[in-house]
Amino acid sequence: MACSCKAWFRQCRPRHRLRRHCRLSCRHRLRLQLPFLMSMAMVGESQPLLVESLMREKEKIFRAIRCAEEDKVSLATYMLPERADVWWASVLHTRYEDGAIEVSWAKFTRLFRAKFILEHIQDKMEQEFLSLIPGSMTVLEYKARFAELSKYAPHIVSDECRKATKFVKGLKPSHRSRLVAFDHRTLDEALSAACRQESEMGQYL
Repeated sequence: MACSCKAWFRQCRPRHRLRRHCRLSCRHRLRLQLPFLMSMAMVGESQPLLVESLMREKEKIFRAIRCAEEDKVSLATYMLPERADVWWASVLHTRYEDGAIEVSWAKFTRLFRAKFILEHIQDKMEQEFLSLIPGSMTVLEYKARFAELSKYAPHIVSDECRKATKFVKGLKPSHRSRLVAFDHRTLDEALSAACRQESEMGQYL
């Protein structure tokens, strides 16, 4: 599954193809993402790692076809297998007035993970996030891992300021010491400052 999605994504990389995909209707975009949607039939509570892999592939496809934010949930839930479809219909009915209230993509992914990723695995990922340190990772590698694990601890990084603070605290001491004195309001600000610090330090090695 992952291979087919990656192969599809590579085919979409050239700019002229991206422009062509961006002009496609939602129906045609749906056809482009069928390899992902068909694999949703394998999703179940016994396959949490597959769920996470599929969510990552889904987000890559959305970026490739530049899917509008308001279309993401509809496309992602179009071909849910029966078990997941029944669950989602129930969620819409009980919490969102049968779909009358819009559900954001961020909210959907949180609900989906909570349902189909076992609680002990979520707890494990949250603990890994809490204790995350760069080690031998570069700043960008650390940021990528930070972003992946933060999905399991949304209460800890509930806004951009808290996210930036957690990111800076986890940096290597040599990077962190010069950044803590500054008020980074967003993760992007903190990341840019950390990358500059890493680059400057690299010049003296």
